[in-house]
Amino acid sequence: MTEKKIALISAIIYDGKAKMPIFGGVVVIQGKRILAVGERDQISLDNDTEVIDCVDRSILPGLMDAHVHMVPYDENNPYTAFGLTRHSNVGWAIESVSSARKTVEAGTTTVRDVGTGANITVELRDAINRGSVEGPRILSCNRGIGITGSHGDSFKHTRFEGFQNIEHEVRFADGIDEAIKAVREQVVAGADWIKIFASGGALETDPSRLFAHEFSPEELKAVVDEASRSGKSCAAHCLPDDQMKNCINAGVRTIEHGVFAKRDTIQLMKEKNISLVPTLLPYYLFATLETGLPDVTVEAAKRATKAHQEVFRIARELGVNIANGTDAGAPLVPYGSATKELELMVKFGMTPEEAIAASTSGTAKALGIDQNVGTLEEGKVADLLVVDGDVGKDVKILQDEKKIKMIFNKGRIIKDVLTHR
Repeated sequence: MTEKKIALISAIIYDGKAKMPIFGGVVVIQGKRILAVGERDQISLDNDTEVIDCVDRSILPGLMDAHVHMVPYDENNPYTAFGLTRHSNVGWAIESVSSARKTVEAGTTTVRDVGTGANITVELRDAINRGSVEGPRILSCNRGIGITGSHGDSFKHTRFEGFQNIEHEVRFADGIDEAIKAVREQVVAGADWIKIFASGGALETDPSRLFAHEFSPEELKAVVDEASRSGKSCAAHCLPDDQMKNCINAGVRTIEHGVFAKRDTIQLMKEKNISLVPTLLPYYLFATLETGLPDVTVEAAKRATKAHQEVFRIARELGVNIANGTDAGAPLVPYGSATKELELMVKFGMTPEEAIAASTSGTAKALGIDQNVGTLEEGKVADLLVVDGDVGKDVKILQDEKKIKMIFNKGRIIKDVLTHR
């Protein structure tokens, strides 16, 4: 049986390519795929096509978030591992179902989870793909890989036996042989990507850890080479400039955060076609809100935010591919925050069209899935949003879920307050 065609007409179309929108445009969908996108007089519609009037509304690709944790760290206290000790693995698996639903209902149709224990996001991904659970497309790193005492090592904060029923999000690996074994474990568990904790970070109780190197250049190379042998790419959490160079030279495909990168390092990223996932939002929130986080964390975040804006500016200037990443699941960062990261991209210098493209096609490119998703064009998977108003004039419209009138996820309508189907 032939699937029915749906035509969304008279819309303001932002196709995810950083160019000016199509006014009065049409998107035609059949099944999971987009059949046509263009101006009304360029597209003929069959008599049996369902037509939905989208006048004064924007259509854009489903948003993407390349840096999430589907198990939430929803406390501000490092001494409880930011809330991780509150549940067992089973409890966190249940919580992840809610995280997935919140994410897709906010208009984010693709995420990459960059570290969750107990195979939770691998199983969550598969449940979503089976249709058992509502949620975004998930690319899972399964557990991140870091050294003992690394940024992701919450044991160094808690110092008590609170983890007896929890598999940590980080697989600790010290030395080349252990690093290789850790990669193989993630691959056999079903990981799509490999996450490396290469440096310290803002959520530390020791401010000197902000610039700490975690993994030697030799260990980094071993991780990337082993991942490559299994057809997997690597994402590196990294803040300090010199360790970023080590990650780039090792062959990672995305730099997460990149807070203190210098111009020559950013230029090297451009030359090697490495994407930046800046995660502007968590640092900005840590630095500007009354958070309850330790003072050393707030001060680190303030320092990072100032540097971060300059890194973002230079990366944009040099043409580095920039992806949307929010660190959703971290303290203060709710699920579905890709819209807020997009707003900060505009605040820090992008045009609205550029920020929409970075949050769709740019993120798809970073994740290596741009052949199928990320833009509105013939043959692509129908992940898209219909939103009240012109998002190019005010990107904050996207943060109001009441204004998101339709969500198509792999061609399936999961929200519809236009036709009330």
